Amino acid sequence: MPKVARTLTAALATLAFAFGCSSPSTEADASTDGGADAADAADGGGLGFTPSNIGAIDFAAIGPIGDLVLSDCGPQIRTGTTPRAGCDDPGKDYQAFERVQGDGSKVMVFVARNITIPANAQTRVFGDVPVVLVAQDTLRIEGSILAAANNTQGVAGGFEPSSGPDSDGRGPGGGKRRASSGGGGYCGAGGKGGGSDAGLGGTPYGTPELSPLLAGSSGGGQYGGAGGGALQLVAGRLIEIRNNAVVNVGGGGGGAGRGGGGSGGALLLEAPEVKVAGRIAANGGGGGGLGGEGGSNANDDSNPALGATDAKANGGNGGAGTTLAGADGTTNADFPDGRLSGQGGGGVGRIRVHTREGALVLEATASISPALETACATQGTLRP
Repeated sequence: MPKVARTLTAALATLAFAFGCSSPSTEADASTDGGADAADAADGGGLGFTPSNIGAIDFAAIGPIGDLVLSDCGPQIRTGTTPRAGCDDPGKDYQAFERVQGDGSKVMVFVARNITIPANAQTRVFGDVPVVLVAQDTLRIEGSILAAANNTQGVAGGFEPSSGPDSDGRGPGGGKRRASSGGGGYCGAGGKGGGSDAGLGGTPYGTPELSPLLAGSSGGGQYGGAGGGALQLVAGRLIEIRNNAVVNVGGGGGGAGRGGGGSGGALLLEAPEVKVAGRIAANGGGGGGLGGEGGSNANDDSNPALGATDAKANGGNGGAGTTLAGADGTTNADFPDGRLSGQGGGGVGRIRVHTREGALVLEATASISPALETACATQGTLRP
């Protein structure tokens, strides 16, 4: 905070005290300030900008924070009634709390001074609400963080399939179920199933800015692939995704027999500077096949997840790269109405990056899918 502003704050505090009013403390533990001065932390401006979906964070009020390294104890990030990040419960190196978004939905927020995922560490996200990681200074990923669906299992708010055998997918872009099943949609539409009575793919939803932060939708049918999770990464100075690092919020592959692929999820990056040398992906899952084979889970690069293959009919590939929509399943000629045909692939999710200048630093080794030249991976500037 500039000296003039700091002087004005002190003067206002003195006046408030003189009139019997309380004023917020301007003292902050050294472990919480991440290089910002105490006044910056006290007025909620420790990041220097307002993060999307969660509003300003008063670092002086949330409790002590330190450096969170997600490497030991079978690294995980878990939401729910007992949220946890890594080895220890909240209260020392990090704090965890819920915030309500503008649409009334909840996200789980984890806050530390610095957050690091070392090389070779694989951090998985569990739970049924979107996750926001906030580093007051730097968030660095050298290993991987996965908020991707695993077939029918969703994480970080990703919608799972319905339990009924002839049910549509769940979520705003859930795939439809008829004689065959459509894939889930998000930014890209889901592919339709094979046959004349095909289930249609889910339609696009959400905003490019990812406000609110919404996860992906499931494919149609009881064994539809789950939608990819929703993950927001925030840092007061720098987000760095190093070479060979992975951030994946992809959709799940549709199950064998009547399961459409799940859509990709959502990834929002917010920091004054964002450097990407690794792989970030929000791809769709592949569509299921006739009976014995399911579609593939979404890849963490620009290659599409493959739909199930069979001599009679194939599931559609998931969206990836510059191909935003999931592919249609093919028709079994023996059952032209769509029975025992291929199921549709899931469409891509959304990626958004907010920086001070409105453009991230992209290294030659980087891979972003959906591709930055599409409407499903976009950039903007930070909010004051």
